[in-house]
Amino acid sequence: MPALVLSPPARDDTVVIDATAAPGNKTSHLSALMGNRGKVYAFERDRKRFSTLTMMLSRAGCTNVEPCNADFLAIDPADPRFSKVTHILVDPSCSGSGIVNRLDHLLENGSDDQEAQQDRLRKLAAFQLMMIKHAMKFPRAQKIVYSTCSVHATENEHVVRAALNSDEGLTRGFKLAPPHLVLPKWDRRGIPNELNNPDDAASLVRCLPTDGTNGFFVSCFLKLPKNEDKRKRAEGSPDRGLDTPEHLLTRKRKKKKLNQPSDSRILFEAGFMTYTEAKDRGV
Repeated sequence: MPALVLSPPARDDTVVIDATAAPGNKTSHLSALMGNRGKVYAFERDRKRFSTLTMMLSRAGCTNVEPCNADFLAIDPADPRFSKVTHILVDPSCSGSGIVNRLDHLLENGSDDQEAQQDRLRKLAAFQLMMIKHAMKFPRAQKIVYSTCSVHATENEHVVRAALNSDEGLTRGFKLAPPHLVLPKWDRRGIPNELNNPDDAASLVRCLPTDGTNGFFVSCFLKLPKNEDKRKRAEGSPDRGLDTPEHLLTRKRKKKKLNQPSDSRILFEAGFMTYTEAKDRGV
């Protein structure tokens, strides 16, 4: 579903990033949709998983993919290599609560573990939001798909809501793609009361075991073209971020940043950074 929603054009000038590529299923799907044309940068930071990724891509004959043994969050969006990236797939680590053959639900049902479970979800959601916001920083990014194999609103609707209201989402003009661009024939959509705008739920895709699938979630962010931004301004659109004066947005950003933990601390607390790495970064 994520690769299908991203649907990068099958052209020689198409450049795509798969931010968390291993073991390679999504990446090979992207390569197939592109007809092995253009370029896909497939990132995987773990060396062992990277080895699996390269083997899978080789077996699938994905000649337009460049595997990168690197952390997507450590990549500079201003790097000239990625100046033409327009499509980004973000399928980060999550609770995996939608995978029905896992036994996590046995722990989640215990009342003594509810607080620990919620804390874990909050940390995962903070990491997931970081991934989306980093993807939004790529200068020519036009379409970003975010997905999880989680059934929790904390990792799904809440992360989408936060991304839309983030500095990156507001200043760069990202909006949710309209429903007709996000698997329109799929009936189960997002949860309206978990979003600031209940109408946004129609742009989100949810899957549950009752649908004959694992639990899954897909969302798609689109960046409005500049001429569309100007049209909305001229029409006096109430869309937040398009008509809010820049000096007010800057003031709000500064106020928000005062209470925000550093990116390194978020990664460390979520378990995506070792103690040594955290110490080196002053966490």
